Amino acid sequence: MEVQGLRTVAALLVAIYHIWLHRVSGGVDVFFVVAAYFLVAGLLRREPVGPRAILEYYGSTARRVVPAAALVIVSTIGAAYFLMPDALWSAQIVHALASILFFENWWLARESTDYLQGGLATSPFQQMWALSLQMQVYLVFPLLYLAASGIARLFRAGPRVAATVVFGVVFLLSLWFSIGFTIRSQSVAYFVTPTRLWEFAAGALLALWIGRIRLAPLVAKLLGWAGLIVLVALGIMVDVSRAFPGYLAGIPVFAALAIIVAAANGGNLRLLNNRLMTGAADASFAFYLWHWPLLIFMRYRMGDDDVGLVGGAVVLVGAAVLAWLSTRLVETPVRRWSWLAPRPALSIAVSLALLLAPTGALYGWSQALEQRIEVALGARDRLLADPALTVPAGEVVPAPVMVREDRPGEAMALCDQTATGSGLMVCEHGDPEGGVTIVAVGGSHVSQWMRTLNAIARAKGYRIVSMAKDSCTFTTGRFEDKSCPAWNEKAMRAIVELKPDLVFAIATRATRRDGRVYRESVPSGYRQAFAALADSGIPVVGLRDNPWFSYDVAQCVSTFAPDWTRCGRDLTDVLAAASPTAGVEAPNVYFADFTDLYCSDGFCPAVKNGILVYRDRHHLTGTFAYLQQARMTEAIEATLAQARR
Repeated sequence: MEVQGLRTVAALLVAIYHIWLHRVSGGVDVFFVVAAYFLVAGLLRREPVGPRAILEYYGSTARRVVPAAALVIVSTIGAAYFLMPDALWSAQIVHALASILFFENWWLARESTDYLQGGLATSPFQQMWALSLQMQVYLVFPLLYLAASGIARLFRAGPRVAATVVFGVVFLLSLWFSIGFTIRSQSVAYFVTPTRLWEFAAGALLALWIGRIRLAPLVAKLLGWAGLIVLVALGIMVDVSRAFPGYLAGIPVFAALAIIVAAANGGNLRLLNNRLMTGAADASFAFYLWHWPLLIFMRYRMGDDDVGLVGGAVVLVGAAVLAWLSTRLVETPVRRWSWLAPRPALSIAVSLALLLAPTGALYGWSQALEQRIEVALGARDRLLADPALTVPAGEVVPAPVMVREDRPGEAMALCDQTATGSGLMVCEHGDPEGGVTIVAVGGSHVSQWMRTLNAIARAKGYRIVSMAKDSCTFTTGRFEDKSCPAWNEKAMRAIVELKPDLVFAIATRATRRDGRVYRESVPSGYRQAFAALADSGIPVVGLRDNPWFSYDVAQCVSTFAPDWTRCGRDLTDVLAAASPTAGVEAPNVYFADFTDLYCSDGFCPAVKNGILVYRDRHHLTGTFAYLQQARMTEAIEATLAQARR
């Protein structure tokens, strides 16, 4: 009985910590332990286990898990269509698909997502990572047990011993990998399956030997209460959000094991075995699945990560009601369907068929997205064709829904070196026979101007040579990834050998603290790189970097339209009050400051004259940059004129 109550406590802990404390509680780890405990205990009761028993387990698991999961996913898709800013649809459609395929944990790992990240970009499907991981374990662990059972029969050994060896090896290897990988890449380790298998293996091992553990009732009670107190207090006492699932995850794991052992030895933990807690247990995981999208959609509507006491209570009550309804009306009827129960293969087939509902909803959502993008692209292309057009009041171009497509262009994207690559990629744009050669070198803040530079080059007869690398700038110093210095050395040699008429690069960088700029400068590495070019007689247009925001600007505009002023910031929040280039000695550098294009009267808006300025936190939209051709031409021609003197 206490084990059932433990599931309820775990679900409540997860929800409370998510809603009000913005921390990891360890409740999900308890779900993992309990899930494996029931899995292996059930198979142990079926001995001797054969393929039929495994198929029956798969069938019963599918009937128990898939109906509720399908309902949560299809409901979240529907809510996202009406409540989520359409600027987020593209990314969330992928999360929905990953959830349907029970692959969400790996997709989040690919994105290296912080589970408790602030801001409105958090996916309403993100909680599906835990169910995805469990489904992967539900597929693999029965096969491991089947193999262990077969080995035991082959060598005429007890199934417990063979299974202990198998799951013991899984426990040790996974724990070893989890500790090491958490140190190297915690945000990825949090989600991937191998780092979590030891938690399931711990529950499996306990299920194998729980009948052999004997404790006096008083000792069991003390052990159970100690485990419960540790579990509840863990997230409050220690912020484990950046440490799981390494060795610290052993705390909730062994706390759960202690409670299970206490329950099996007459611990009689009234907090866990009362009718309310045990009655809510069957809906506990459904509660977990429902609370997250409710919380995220409330954040979207409120425009704040902190939903407050009342908002949080609404989330808890709403999740409880939805969990009860979905369990009573969907999960339980399918799970107990007498016609399906003796037919495991059909159970699996029916469960897979139920996933057609969220798949169909997802298809409809993606079609709606394509239609909106098509309309937005048309408005953007008309403006680019005739910049004199006025954007109608209340509209914004490019629309946030298609802003990810508003980039410098496919040709430029194919010529960008990756963030970790060190090879130099050189591409030509503009007029290949142009009498003036301009090299654009640096990271994405140089690449964002390529459409503009290309248009100027075609009009003026310039040849543009691009040398771009993500997450890197043109510098002699160390920068971000260790591949950056090696790439810069190659870029410098190539530029000196090419001896262009002009180099275009970013000249400033700001240091931020708590989302605000506290220092902006021309870094010494930048100055040294410019000086190296001066030795070869190569002039430079050094552009002051554009503002950086602490949130996704396009998403903000989509969320709060048409009140776009909420998405802007005071100039001194995103840039220094005065340009740091003043007084910098660099004779071959023409410092261009476009701050007045982004900001006016001490304020940097997200939308200027109906034009969306930023496509994310700090990159300009291709449309905004393209419309600044006159100013960029002025900077280029001034530098060329200065160099000819």
